[in-house]
Amino acid sequence: MSSAPAADIVGKWTGKAVIDQKKLPEPKTRQEILNLEGALKDFKSSVIQINLNSDKTFRELYSKPSEVKEGPQFEGHWALSGSTLILTTEKYKGKTLSSPAKAAYYLTKGKREFAIQTTVRGVKLVFRPI
Repeated sequence: MSSAPAADIVGKWTGKAVIDQKKLPEPKTRQEILNLEGALKDFKSSVIQINLNSDKTFRELYSKPSEVKEGPQFEGHWALSGSTLILTTEKYKGKTLSSPAKAAYYLTKGKREFAIQTTVRGVKLVFRPI
């Protein structure tokens, strides 16, 4: 896959959870079942928007439909290397993190989509332009 010019991904993106039921971990206890059900419910109902700015900064809003949107929750810088988009989060809810957190997203479908595997096996977040 050829690399996309950075300008091709600048803009607003919206994310949605894609769940592969076959890859989900098998819960062993009642508590694990409740935890998995809660996590899946949160993923399915969440609204995630990322704004990738031309100055290589980003702002991400993660909310549930029942919550009031407060503004960006995650802020930082982004970089593009081939077909990998790296988001380096430097602020959470306006407060500077003591240690920036990096996440790698993978561009697919002709650079019109990017995705990341979540901490729940079988669940990934897929972003498309707004």
